Amino acid sequence: MPTPDDLAPGPGPVLDQFAAAHPDRHPAAWDADPHGPRLYRAFAARLIARGHPAQGLSLARRGVAAYPGDAELRYLVALGFARGGNAGSAEHALGPLLRERLAGPTGLDRLTADVIALRGRLLKDRFRREPDAAARAALAAGSADWYETAAAHAPDATYPLVNAATMRLLAGDAAGARRHADAVLAAVRPAADDYWAHATAGEAELVAGRPEPAASHFETAVGRMLAAEDYGSLAALIGNLRLLAAAGVGGDLAWVHARLGNVVVYSGHRIDPPGAPARFPDDPALVERVRAAVRAALDAANARFAFGSLAGGADVLFAEELLARGADLQVVLPCAADDFRRTSVDYGRPELRHWADRAAAVLGRLRPDQVHHATEEPYLGSDQLFAYTNEVIQGMAVVRAAQFGFPPEAVVLLDPAAPAAPGGARHFREQWTAAGRPCRTIDLAAVRGYAAAAAHPGWSAGGWEPPAATLPRPIRAMLFADVAAFSRMREEFAPAFFTRFSDLLAGALATAGPAALMANTWGDGFFAVFPGAVEAAEFATGLLARFEAAAADWQAVGFPDPNPLRVGLHVGPVFERADDPVLKGRNVFGRHVNRAARIEPVTTPGCAYASEQCAAQLAVHAPGRFDCDFVGVEQLPKGGGPLPLFRVAPAAGRVAGGPAGG
Repeated sequence: MPTPDDLAPGPGPVLDQFAAAHPDRHPAAWDADPHGPRLYRAFAARLIARGHPAQGLSLARRGVAAYPGDAELRYLVALGFARGGNAGSAEHALGPLLRERLAGPTGLDRLTADVIALRGRLLKDRFRREPDAAARAALAAGSADWYETAAAHAPDATYPLVNAATMRLLAGDAAGARRHADAVLAAVRPAADDYWAHATAGEAELVAGRPEPAASHFETAVGRMLAAEDYGSLAALIGNLRLLAAAGVGGDLAWVHARLGNVVVYSGHRIDPPGAPARFPDDPALVERVRAAVRAALDAANARFAFGSLAGGADVLFAEELLARGADLQVVLPCAADDFRRTSVDYGRPELRHWADRAAAVLGRLRPDQVHHATEEPYLGSDQLFAYTNEVIQGMAVVRAAQFGFPPEAVVLLDPAAPAAPGGARHFREQWTAAGRPCRTIDLAAVRGYAAAAAHPGWSAGGWEPPAATLPRPIRAMLFADVAAFSRMREEFAPAFFTRFSDLLAGALATAGPAALMANTWGDGFFAVFPGAVEAAEFATGLLARFEAAAADWQAVGFPDPNPLRVGLHVGPVFERADDPVLKGRNVFGRHVNRAARIEPVTTPGCAYASEQCAAQLAVHAPGRFDCDFVGVEQLPKGGGPLPLFRVAPAAGRVAGGPAGG
């Protein structure tokens, strides 16, 4: 029988280690450890730190049930809520523990410092979202107070003190900020490879009014983060710099932008398929001229992070050049790989097989997390998949650029005579520039040097014909919701629960009106379908607000959270039947419905989590209306695989479920 020491997490993927050591497999090691809840603490902390807050939260709660009153596990419950995006439940979980630690023994204690610093962090998060200047100043001062208290208890006070320094400055107390910054600089000794120590020293130097040494530390930190491909830490660092820049400290962040490079999306014409106008023939001399033009455009754009697809022709050339310049390349494929090859890479033609080989070589140089699928299902003649893929590509770039705070840019290879076919290069550019985003256009006709012919001589319009879908296959947004801990609710509370639950759902559906294409409920579960991500996100945030307003009702029937609702969102192609004989109306089904259902169980209670496809569509179609904060990569249940998830909430200053600016 393995011991807790045998099962303890070590270096490597935490999800794999947790699956092997799971408490259901080894209950004695977890629940009867004479040294206390070591495995619960270690795995919950590691899961939360590695971007799996919902799983870490669930495990910490299970640990509290096995070891009632354990302070570290209670702290991890609050931290899991905070990292998962539910500030209200984090405050609810933190409050009693915070009072206990403040009333306990004085002196240095890491856990007490962490508990107190979490209160400062929650106020700092509220400061970021608060639009009112007076309220922001009060939140900054309150956050600084808590960080200062945490520093008094911390064996290593540099983390709470540097945060106290920044928040004092944002509250308008320059002298207090300088005092804390000097204390940090007296204590921190950053090693060459410790980028967070350099970031801490840089922030302290900046607050202390010394921009030159600050720039040196930040340059080292940014370089190390880029080398480690730790873009989450990089985004956090830039967020702190922007907080200070907004207060007039640190000046222009152009140097960060120049060092970091740009986020770009790319698109362009494919090598001509059978029967198409001779726009981009497979002429080696022309291909090399296009490659040179692509290289020059990427150099001019300072491309460092790139998003696009991998069709034969322009996409492959963009991808090859981006890899040559060391860019972080994210590729999105619109359908199953073999179908994509036959529709968009070599068309099943032996004479174009070298394009498929080049695309495969690009994929072979990418990590699994750099290859994405708008859908992994067959093409089935669904041309709308290509327009949908463009939305995913563009939205992913917008989301990544928002993390860094710099505008993304498109680079498009376009023949001016090309039509605006959905999913094509012109459609891609028009959709991108419609939101006022910048675009560099490479004129394919000018590079080619001659007018396009009517068609390739000797090529027929025939070729591979995919099997067609026998039902409509539109792109839809799906929402699944349920109530966390419902299975533990006592039977006598069921009537009150179902009455309130059904009334809230009915009210939300009445507000949504025809935007809810279908809805169904069973037990504590709810499923709805919408035309797109915007309508689904409006419904989700409005529904969460209704449940949050009913917090007293949920606690009256025994739920531990003020808002126990979990909402999962996803967008993808589905099969749709307008006259389902069982439901007497519309019904949808397919793998993307299953994907939406798998998101909800790994969602933090009180939150809406969305797939990257859903977050991407929100970024394209509703810029500024929602905040889509990256949560982490969660392993979905029932073999759903790993999936990047984003917490969806109304943007600062917006009312949940209301119009922009409402």
